[in-house]
Amino acid sequence: MALQFEIGDNIDKYTIVDILGEGGTAIVYKVVHHLLHTEFALKVSKHQYSQIYERLLREGRIQTKLKHPHIVSVIDILESKSYPALLMEYIEGVSLDNWLDKNKPTPELSERLFLQIVNATEYAHNQGVVHRDLKPSNILIMEFNGQPFAKICDFGLAKEVQDSHQNLTRTGDLMGTPAYMAPEQIRNAKGIDHRADIFSLGVIYYEMITHEMAFSGQDSLEILNAVAHRSIHLPQCISTI
Repeated sequence: MALQFEIGDNIDKYTIVDILGEGGTAIVYKVVHHLLHTEFALKVSKHQYSQIYERLLREGRIQTKLKHPHIVSVIDILESKSYPALLMEYIEGVSLDNWLDKNKPTPELSERLFLQIVNATEYAHNQGVVHRDLKPSNILIMEFNGQPFAKICDFGLAKEVQDSHQNLTRTGDLMGTPAYMAPEQIRNAKGIDHRADIFSLGVIYYEMITHEMAFSGQDSLEILNAVAHRSIHLPQCISTI
């Protein structure tokens, strides 16, 4: 049975004050430290299944090693009622896709934000980590010194290139988000390297500049076919010329 906490519940030294988001395997809560009164984000697994448990712990171990201003920091790994949880820095902001829905950044601002994302991705690659799920919803935009500031989050599908331990990805598994996946990632997510992230970055930048998705379709299969056949969706401003 899936675990779900309520606002006001206590987990370790923290009290839940809000729900920030929910996915298929985890819920992210906003929590406050009992004594310090500082705010954090807490990503709690919804299930005790061994593979999900191991994946969340692995995400924490990977992200804890990545110290970069444009990557969300993982501070600690907690456990409540045998459910793993990642304690992370709390970001007061919104995801890039929601930010783009409400803002029409200039090309200059888009380039500045994109370079922040690129620098963080390059840093992760230099540490031997491939994200494998770069997309606007996994990039947070906050305000810093009066300017938008990007931070990459959610390394749940990340791969350590030199990891000699058990790989939780099986050959043939579809790992990632279809509209942002490189063709080789569609074929074999287990065997990809940093170049798959570079493909995702290009798709993200296309969306930031045109405000439209590079690959579209009625369902995941249509999108995957569009990626495989390089059928890039032309933005309206070009297709009407």
